[in-house]
Amino acid sequence: MKVIITEEQLSVYVRRRYHCMKDYLDKLASGEERLFIPPGDFEWSSYQVVFTAVLRLNCGDKYNGLYSQDIHNEVMELFGDDMFKIYKDNK
Repeated sequence: MKVIITEEQLSVYVRRRYHCMKDYLDKLASGEERLFIPPGDFEWSSYQVVFTAVLRLNCGDKYNGLYSQDIHNEVMELFGDDMFKIYKDNK
């Protein structure tokens, strides 16, 4: 289910990286890029944390080692469906 989110509702963190994240996910979906860490035997509930970290790292987050539940939730709300499809296609 898609949720309509206006730009004003996004955090500054995601607004600054939105286009980079969308571009990277499009490249993953098209096969132009490959996941750093393949899904392998990970369950989606675990892999989404890894996937979000890779996405953040790829979009210039120099503090990627710091997990943020708020950022994770926001990224999953925006891109979770696309990320899950990529996960399933690479499983």
